[in-house]
Amino acid sequence: MIKNKLIWSFVCVVLISCGNSTYEPQEYISTNLTGEKINLSKEVFKKLKKEHYIKNFVKDDFNNKYIDALIERLDENKLYFLESEIKNFKEESSQYSGKFFDIDLAYLIINLYFERLVDFSEFQIKLIEKDSFDFTKDEFIDIYYEDNQWPASEALLKNIWRNETKNDLLV
Repeated sequence: MIKNKLIWSFVCVVLISCGNSTYEPQEYISTNLTGEKINLSKEVFKKLKKEHYIKNFVKDDFNNKYIDALIERLDENKLYFLESEIKNFKEESSQYSGKFFDIDLAYLIINLYFERLVDFSEFQIKLIEKDSFDFTKDEFIDIYYEDNQWPASEALLKNIWRNETKNDLLV
């Protein structure tokens, strides 16, 4: 109970002290794929193939599994990517015919993820600055994300972000 009061007090102090300041949005700067990074990824792939404890390492479907795992790791709660983007990522992944794995696609996914993190943070800041929440309204967020689908549109994504922001303020 005391811990909750201390946290709430800290949040109030931060909000009050930041109340008069204005937030300047920052644009996300993408991480570039360099030759050094490509070579490193090839080396890691070769080591996995030769020295990994799983002796039956199958590289045939590795790219698809790698991209699926990357998406799952970055957006397991389905808060950042759209359904159409996931579909495109998976299609592009299955069409890759390179010797190793599609590091270009991986960087595209990672950069989009970090861009969305920035967008989500800026979205939250703008909502909080507007103070436009109706806490008397019955709304919910699904905390069991395993069975959720990625949002089909940007409007649905923004609605999820709004509900997440409202929840963050409440807890």
